[in-house]
Amino acid sequence: MTVTSTAASGLRRLVTIILIAAMTQSLVIAIHESVHAITCLTVGATVVEYSALHVDCQLDDATSAAPKIVAGSSAIVNVILGVISYFVLRSGSGYSSNMKWFLWLFMFANLSNGFGYLIFSGISGAGDYAAVIAGWEPAGLWQIAMLLLGAALWFAVVWVSLRVLAQIFGGSDSREIRSRFLAYSVPSYFGAVLIIVGAGLLNMHGFLGLPSVAGILAAAGTLSPLLWMPFWFASNSFHKQPVEPLTIRYDVRWIATAAIICLVYVLVLGSGFRLAGA
Repeated sequence: MTVTSTAASGLRRLVTIILIAAMTQSLVIAIHESVHAITCLTVGATVVEYSALHVDCQLDDATSAAPKIVAGSSAIVNVILGVISYFVLRSGSGYSSNMKWFLWLFMFANLSNGFGYLIFSGISGAGDYAAVIAGWEPAGLWQIAMLLLGAALWFAVVWVSLRVLAQIFGGSDSREIRSRFLAYSVPSYFGAVLIIVGAGLLNMHGFLGLPSVAGILAAAGTLSPLLWMPFWFASNSFHKQPVEPLTIRYDVRWIATAAIICLVYVLVLGSGFRLAGA
């Protein structure tokens, strides 16, 4: 194999990794916002705006429990999907490396998003959980409690995710494991964040509007363990099962599927829709 063909093969694999991550993040956030919209309609309210990064729900009675239900529903669904993905990964052994990586990313992204919002809302005073605790007193103590609980759960998610990965990642040499994980996780991080940036560029409230800024910051923060996880994972803290090393491969089917989902997420849902009552 020539140097040129080796470089081309590496580039194709890199594109595959980035697109799988971008697709995964698109699905996680699209589901998150769709649950907000569905819950809004379920409680008898009106969806005024819907996009890849936000939902504006118009409630007739803001003093009722409905705003809290709408705000908290999506994170709960994210956690449920993450738990389901956990059991799917633990029970299945016949998946390809690409599918295993997708399922692992989908699990991690859902769980880190669901619990990471506690940290985001605890720090910023905005976001889903800020709406959940709105009106609870003393507000400052509730916000601190939310931050501490979110941090504990978020680090638990990282630990559990690495425990699951140890069952499927393979390899015995710590340097090789760290290098291979970094080759997958770092491009995945930037692919996932960049797809949110793409949706933010088209958002109806502008790139500097709250939906875009909050979405980008949330993605960059909740997925940040992908940048340092490999160093912890390569240690003896996680016993790796003696399985065939997980090797992500270029696959035109994955690329085509991911590209279609990403394009729909950015180009169709990115700008969003102004609906009834707008």
